[in-house]
Order: sequence, then C-alpha cells, then structure tokens
Amino acid sequence: MKRSSPDAWDQLTPKTKARVSQLLRLNPDQPDWTDGFPSKQKSKAAFTRASGWADDIKRKSDYTDDGETPFGPVSSRNIGYADKLMHRCWHYKDIPFSPDNTPTHDVPDPNAETQIIAFRDTLASQAASDDLKSYDLVGFSTLSAMSISRCMPPPALRMINRSIAHRYFMSCQTEKVLDSI
Repeated sequence: MKRSSPDAWDQLTPKTKARVSQLLRLNPDQPDWTDGFPSKQKSKAAFTRASGWADDIKRKSDYTDDGETPFGPVSSRNIGYADKLMHRCWHYKDIPFSPDNTPTHDVPDPNAETQIIAFRDTLASQAASDDLKSYDLVGFSTLSAMSISRCMPPPALRMINRSIAHRYFMSCQTEKVLDSI
C-alpha cells in the first residue's frame, strides 16, 4: 500500500497545511492515523496515512465491496463519508488494448481519471461542504499515491498505463489543488 510522501507535506504552505489538517480531522479514522505521534507531528502523520484509507476500509465491516465494474449512478456518487461503498472502480483506469486490432470496448466511467477530476473540482469548490472536501481530499490523496497499472502483461502495457497516470497526476498540479481548499 502506498502512502503520500512526507516530503509532499513539507511542500505545502502553512495556510494549506492548516486547512488540510482541519479537513483530515473529519475523517473517522484520523485518530488512528495520528495515535502515538507527538502533537507537532500529528498533522503530517494524518496527511501521510490518509492516502491508504481506501485500503483501510476494505477491512471494515460497515463498507460494501461494490466490485470493480461500475453499475449505474451509485458508482459515481460523491456524497462524503456517509457513502459506505468501497468504489473499487475509482482506483484505476483500464486501457483497452488489442495486439491484433480486434475491436476493444470503451473504458467505463467512473474510473481513476474521472474521480481525480471530480475530487479536484470539489476541493476547489466554494459550495462543497467540509465533509465532502475531507472525503475528496482523502480520495485525491489515495489516487495520487497509487499507480494505475492494472493492465495485463506485457510490460509495455504497464508502462503505457504508468505514463497515462503520470500525465493525469501532473496535470492536476497537486499543490495548486490543495492550495485551493
């Protein structure tokens, strides 16, 4: 499981750190993320550990595994911590590939790309609640820390997916996204 880099925390402005910390305190697992850390390190610890929350909820009985295939409007809903679906389809974007030019299928929505954009837009929104911003901050952190490499072999396909992931993550300009909250 990947976690956000502590170095990423160090790149944030003091104002952004304060706002990120405020939002992360709304996550129900925040006390576990910071348990045992000195007071001055709790915010950085929460930021670093937040990106693993999608993995953490897999072990919780109150979350439902909704599978890897989107199944209608409920797959795209973005309602904050009241949502008890794991939204596994948000964690990757499969890229269809055919070595013999056999027609492929469209990439289903939602996926990692659509969610990065949705989370970024929510974080920048003046109308979004702090609960939703907290949820989307954790989701954005998760997707930013993950490698979108669910493609099947050969290795060239994994490289294509990593390249696509890098392009989307870089286009999000993470520091600007966090500075906008």
